[in-house]
Amino acid sequence: MQSGMYSSMRLIRTETNRVHNAAEKAAYEEEGITEYRFLATLDGRTCDVCGALDGKTFPVSEAKEGINYPPLHPNDRCTTTAVIEGQNRAELKRRALDPETGKTVLIPAETTYEEWLADNINPLTGKLKYYPPKTLTQVSSYNRDQFERYSAVLKENVPDSLDEFLKIKYNDSEKWKTLKRQYRFVNQYKIDSGNFSTDEILRFDKKVIYEKRLQFTSKYKKSGNIAGAYIDDDVDNMYYAHSMISEISEAKGYKGAAAYNNGEVVQEIGGGVCQVSTTLYNAVYRSGLGEESITFR
Repeated sequence: MQSGMYSSMRLIRTETNRVHNAAEKAAYEEEGITEYRFLATLDGRTCDVCGALDGKTFPVSEAKEGINYPPLHPNDRCTTTAVIEGQNRAELKRRALDPETGKTVLIPAETTYEEWLADNINPLTGKLKYYPPKTLTQVSSYNRDQFERYSAVLKENVPDSLDEFLKIKYNDSEKWKTLKRQYRFVNQYKIDSGNFSTDEILRFDKKVIYEKRLQFTSKYKKSGNIAGAYIDDDVDNMYYAHSMISEISEAKGYKGAAAYNNGEVVQEIGGGVCQVSTTLYNAVYRSGLGEESITFR
């Protein structure tokens, strides 16, 4: 039903635009107007094709719908205006959207879409500046769902309102990166027992990353997964391990332990550092399949 309704509305909008512009072209021809100026809508929904044509002039005799005369595509909102010889356009105005307020404003008529866009790009994000929606219905369902998901996971670390959340998302790239990182970190932990607040989890994760950078060379900063644990809030004495290690040595704090080497149990520094492979080996070995079923790598 929704698909059929959208298709119907798209058809109505497109054909309304077609009839309007066809009538405009007929009026140009009847009045002897020889040139027209292409006008795109100055807001964030205008496509690059229409935006590139905004302000350009063409002979009426060469007007081709879909090429240099609207509509160029379904849902097109573009129109045209007559080029009048000797007209002083310096005092003329055209309507444009102020993306920071969401209101329509008047700007010099000579301003093109590309000039308007350049003036309204947020330098921090490279995107059009965000303006608060008038109602929640003007916000995409994805943004609403995202706000609810982030609020459920990060709780007090997320703004109370959807509007403030979207301002961060579209206008403050550094804060948005922080929120996304925190959401990813908190989501990666599965709490089997006990109660941990969002801030406690984030402090724990921050300590893990700090330990990783402190203990291992920069070559391995971005390698492998790391986990950590501490007892009775003793964060300074954290036990940690990770899946890719720069060097296994006593100097790094590793001790001798049992390890498998070609099917034999031997003593090695840091033996059994990979719990995943050790557990997998034990599961296969104790299943009765025997060592012939295991390939050592």
